[in-house]
Amino acid sequence: MKCIDTSVLIDAERDEATRLKLFGEDFFIPALAAAEFLVGVRLIASEKKRQLAQEFYDEFSTAVLPLNEPQARILANLIADERRRGRTLKPYDAGIAAAALEQECTLLAKDGDFEGIEGLTVERL
Repeated sequence: MKCIDTSVLIDAERDEATRLKLFGEDFFIPALAAAEFLVGVRLIASEKKRQLAQEFYDEFSTAVLPLNEPQARILANLIADERRRGRTLKPYDAGIAAAALEQECTLLAKDGDFEGIEGLTVERL
């Protein structure tokens, strides 16, 4: 099973090739990745583009994994650990990483937001 970062959702919404890769994977979308994607959808100025992005999301919404208590603990530890190291981990990213760690799976991402998180396996697309 793979965990999908928001960056992959955004790319899949815009790019058919990335979307097709997702259909071949057993994956879930952390609730915070879904929320971050939906914030972006709500901010799209064009009603037509906003509707298309919402329809894309609706195709995958059954794959959203709710934030649970063990993930909340991991999220809190990640943010605290990163602060101790003098680094900032954005709350959405911390929640996405926490879901992947709690589920013991690989995180699919397009960006480097998760580099250096101990114990997290990241596959860059």
